Amino acid sequence: MSKKDLTAKGVANLPLSDEGKKKAHLDAGGLYVVCEPGAKGINRSYNFRFTFAGKEAWHRMGTIADLTLQAARNKAREYRVMVNEGKDPRRFIDTTAAGQETFRSYLDKHWEDITGGAPRDDYKWSYAVGKVEALHNMPIGAITNDDVHKAIKKFWYAHPSSGQAVLHKAGKVFRHAKARKLRLDNPAAFDELRDLGLAPAREVKPIVHHNALRFVELPAFMHKLAYQPEITARCLEWCILTGARSGEAREARWEWLSPDMTTLTIPGAFMKTGEAHVVPLPTQLTAMLAKLPRTGELIFPSQHTFGVHKPLLPHALLTMANRVLGLEGKKGTETIKVHGFRSTFRDWAAVYRVEEDWVLELCLAHDVGSAVRGAYQRDAILERRRAVMQAFADYATGKSVVVPFAKTA
Repeated sequence: MSKKDLTAKGVANLPLSDEGKKKAHLDAGGLYVVCEPGAKGINRSYNFRFTFAGKEAWHRMGTIADLTLQAARNKAREYRVMVNEGKDPRRFIDTTAAGQETFRSYLDKHWEDITGGAPRDDYKWSYAVGKVEALHNMPIGAITNDDVHKAIKKFWYAHPSSGQAVLHKAGKVFRHAKARKLRLDNPAAFDELRDLGLAPAREVKPIVHHNALRFVELPAFMHKLAYQPEITARCLEWCILTGARSGEAREARWEWLSPDMTTLTIPGAFMKTGEAHVVPLPTQLTAMLAKLPRTGELIFPSQHTFGVHKPLLPHALLTMANRVLGLEGKKGTETIKVHGFRSTFRDWAAVYRVEEDWVLELCLAHDVGSAVRGAYQRDAILERRRAVMQAFADYATGKSVVVPFAKTA
């Protein structure tokens, strides 16, 4: 073995290339520390370089935070033995029974921990897991970056935004397996897949802002919406007056409500951020809730499932919104999007300067940093958000000047 140039203290300070790009620093025996530029500085990881079946290959062993230099050297020694025996180190990380559990069986076995307690028939998880079906019967400890890349590539380029959600959930499964020492890496990490040619989602499909209703037209819209008798209309009202995302409104459950029905706490499993969110309810929604029948756990159950209690379909609120605008079924017409009502709220708040920006961002459950997130838990911040949402509900339901809306987005 050649002389080792790296030291335990020195690996934390290894640099990028002179051009500020990725650089691999050799230790010995095929062990390298690879430095790559990251969002928060330099990402440093141990990698094993070897030749298998006549081709050069690299195996990422873990970050310098995951392994000590000595542990990485020990692993590299084990891998050299594997290569000499004709085994691929990338697929022989764990040969125990646990390491040979399939991706699907592992997820099913540890469902509660991995999903954060989501129901077994949770739509988001079922959808995401279904999109990586090619991984289902593969050993959880043997799946590689290349396997994940092949499984998601076609869907990623067709639906990049949804592809991110699928990759994120698959990554949760692998991170759980990594924590249980069944593997040393997360093969669904985007940085690894990008090296295999997977383009960032925003390059595949640049962000396009959702078409939104002008806030001056909102009172007239809400007035007409109130005459729609379906449960879908009530759910859309809820979505608008709370600033919620469509999925959060459709999944709303009675058990999330406080006893006096003035707040609703959405569990992290149902939030885009993955963190629980407390929603202050304006008096208009508390009054609505008092009139709604309780036929099951969902506040706004689908009317088309014939006895089966399920959430409204994703397109239901959009259909209702465009029906109210008189745009339903009109081909070639640029309709509004349900998500755009969050922009409607933000435009209204900006014009009337009702609160500080960070409070408005919290009203929309946006990430505003750990310090503010801590303050957000205090009752005083909740009451500030309650005042904002009540003022918005008063405006939206006609307690201000109404400007008739035009039948265009």
